Amino acid sequence: MNKGFTVIELMVVTGIIVVLTGLLLPNWKSGQKQFALQRSSHKLAQDIRRAQEMALAAEKFGGQVPYGYGVYARQSEPDHYIIFADLNNNQDYDAGTDGIVEDISIEKYSSIGLLSADPLRVVFVPPDPQVIIRPAGPGFIRLVAGERTLEVCINNLGLIEVASTCFRNNPPVAVSCLVSPATVGAGANTTFTLSGQATDADGDGTIVAWVWDWGDGNEVTAMLNPTNQQHAYSLPAGETTYAYYPKLRVIDDQSASSGNVPCNPITVNEAAGGNLVGYAWSENVGWIDFCPTNQSSPGAVAPAGTHSACGELAGAELRGWAKVVSSGGWISLNCADVPGCTSGYKVTYNSATGKFGGFAWSEDFGWICFDSASCP
Repeated sequence: MNKGFTVIELMVVTGIIVVLTGLLLPNWKSGQKQFALQRSSHKLAQDIRRAQEMALAAEKFGGQVPYGYGVYARQSEPDHYIIFADLNNNQDYDAGTDGIVEDISIEKYSSIGLLSADPLRVVFVPPDPQVIIRPAGPGFIRLVAGERTLEVCINNLGLIEVASTCFRNNPPVAVSCLVSPATVGAGANTTFTLSGQATDADGDGTIVAWVWDWGDGNEVTAMLNPTNQQHAYSLPAGETTYAYYPKLRVIDDQSASSGNVPCNPITVNEAAGGNLVGYAWSENVGWIDFCPTNQSSPGAVAPAGTHSACGELAGAELRGWAKVVSSGGWISLNCADVPGCTSGYKVTYNSATGKFGGFAWSEDFGWICFDSASCP
């Protein structure tokens, strides 16, 4: 005779089934979400490739070949995305103007959780096709299912992939910088040589701009490094010397900016000015007086012009006249003081080195060189 189950045995078996069901059901639901996330992510990647292939094949839409195909997604509408045809050639998506190839619903349990930009538009423009990501890429669409996420990545070369985390652009790094000369006179429009070192931290972009902050509230952007740029520093009220601290930052081709790196300080001194006094000696003409005092003696009055007989230091150049004591002949220090002069000669002064340069002119003796290193 067969013996049946007792009530206790049935209760034990039922309890085991309940416990196993309680353990397996959450895992089954979690597995459902995981599989849905994987299917949705790969479907989205395939749809982006589909738009790319349609552009490459110049596939018609509504009887005409559009200017491109693309994918449009926005975070406020997390349950779907659109494949569209660009009909107005603006390489973007315009609702009501561009054609909708397909409005695709995302599978249950999955949704759009985050975009690299909101809304994100990926457009493929034939014939290559060129990849345009708006705003500037690379771009990504993160799909979410519960606590799990996957990202569909697209870069400017058209590479499409599914990953746990897409590659992110890191900003470049400004390493060092040098500004020369380091000492200038106030108010002088000086040509500076600016040179810097920087790195693109992750190799994903190119440095396209070098932004130099002069340290006085002004900055200049250069495409080349090193570069020569002109700038004039001023002195704060009541100061005769002051130090400014320039800085450098760089920008890569995805508009990411580095932080500032400090350069060497620039010392600004009170601009040289006033009359020159004293004498110079020449083996050929004898003593040269840079500020004749006996203006009443015959021939002591300077030729017609805009400056007096004294040589005047005006910023980075000399103005006025000097005089040969023995002959009484005049020496012009700057073409600008001679009516009708067009040759542009002048005697210059470098406040950083304290040296004179350039040429003066005398009707009696010809050219007078003020820098032996550059004299003929």
